Amino acid sequence: MNFNKVGVVQVFCHLHPDMNATILVVPNAWYTRPNEHGAFTFTGLSPGAYQVVVWHQAAGFFRKRIQVSEGAARISMEIPLAVNAPKP
Repeated sequence: MNFNKVGVVQVFCHLHPDMNATILVVPNAWYTRPNEHGAFTFTGLSPGAYQVVVWHQAAGFFRKRIQVSEGAARISMEIPLAVNAPKP
């Protein structure tokens, strides 16, 4: 299946209400998913300025501009979630 628009696609099962999926359609080949500690990496980036976009199901989108040098760039992003918020 191909998606023609960038954005969030929610998929639901008509037979099983607890079954669902979220597909995040991105405009390029640069995407990743964080590990259990929230860390992620990209490899093969050329030095330069980039915009990192983070999405969380309950909190939405967050953007940060970063500068990548010859070695690597380290960033930190905080996602504001309530401690006792119900899980989606």
